[in-house]
Parts: sequence; C-alpha cells; structure tokens
Amino acid sequence: MLTRIPRLYLITDRHLAGGSGPLLDILSLVAASLPPGEMAVQIREKDMTPRELIELVRAVVQRMEPRNVPVLVNDRLDIAIAAGAAGVHLGSSGLAPSSVRAAYSGTVAISTHSALELTGLAPTDIDFAVFGPVFDTPSKRPFGLPVGIDALRVAAASSPVPVLALGGINAGNAQLLANSGAVGLAVISAIMTASDPAASARELWKTACQCRG
Repeated sequence: MLTRIPRLYLITDRHLAGGSGPLLDILSLVAASLPPGEMAVQIREKDMTPRELIELVRAVVQRMEPRNVPVLVNDRLDIAIAAGAAGVHLGSSGLAPSSVRAAYSGTVAISTHSALELTGLAPTDIDFAVFGPVFDTPSKRPFGLPVGIDALRVAAASSPVPVLALGGINAGNAQLLANSGAVGLAVISAIMTASDPAASARELWKTACQCRG
C-alpha cells in the first residue's frame, strides 16, 4: 500500500517500450533516477493473458521493491493480489470502489474524466484519482476531447481525493500544469518512447513537484 501519493505515475505500454524485456529495463532506469517514494507504476497491458500478466507484474514488483516503487495493476484486482502488487487501478466504469475497499486493504486508484466523477468519490474508498485527458493524446481519444487545464484546476479544487493529471503530458507542456492543483503527473509515451527515459522522468518529476503550487 502507498505511504505517500506519487509525484510521477508511470503507466506501462510494453508495445511502445519494445516488449516486456525493454519495459523492465525502462522501469529500472526510471526508478533509479528518482528519489525513493516519488513514483509509482501502473501495469496496463490489457492484451495479455492472465498468466502472462501475473508473470509480468511479479517481475516488475521484484524490480521495483528495492527502489520503494509501488506497483498497481489496471482493473484486475485478482491479479494484483496474486502477483503481490501494492494496489489496483480501477476504470471509471469498472468495479465499484466501495466494493473493492470492503475486500481489499491495498492501494485503490481510479481513472476519472470529469469533476462530477471526482466529487462522488469517498476518501475511505479511493487513495488517489487520475484525471484527464488534459491534453490531446491518441490513447485517450475514445474518452472524448481533452478537458484542458482550467477543468483540471476545477476538478482538483473540488475533489475529496488527491488528483494526478493525465493525457498528452510531456516535457514541452508539463510546465503549463504548475499551480494546477494536481499532486502529480501520470504519463505513458513521454517516458516509454523517450530516447533517455531516465532524463525524461527526472524532468517531469521536477515539474510535478510544482503542480500543487
């Protein structure tokens, strides 16, 4: 379970990374580049079989434990438990947070796309929420148009749980989120496809530290 909310929340995509082996290498490089306790990893590999996913999560947990980096699993509470992950990340239309919390003592995070979704969350059920997409990004287009920075500010100010910004965030626009009220940044491609993932992670983390203002 998380002892603090991560400033940098790295969401995996092994296809962008070049496969499970390169993904593990990227995660190791990034974890070693940041102070302990400043990041968390979400395993989001929806096209894997349950067996493949369990094996990957176990491998990531083993790599991340020495750096005090919690690992969460997207949607699959059963696999999070079986693989020894720190928590589960719920979709906005998936399992009910209250039902998960009633049966699970680990970290519970959730994806949200509107301030209304956030205001309905209970701090007793959810440890933190991810809100977006703030900027345009292909992976989030199915959820609609980017919400923008102003919507992020409103959502973060009204949310009963800590909020991390997500969606199209990179080194070129992350500074725009300073003083947005978000407690951190959630990213995929900005690190997964970077020529120097560790340097990209350090730059994004420094910006994340300014988000709350």
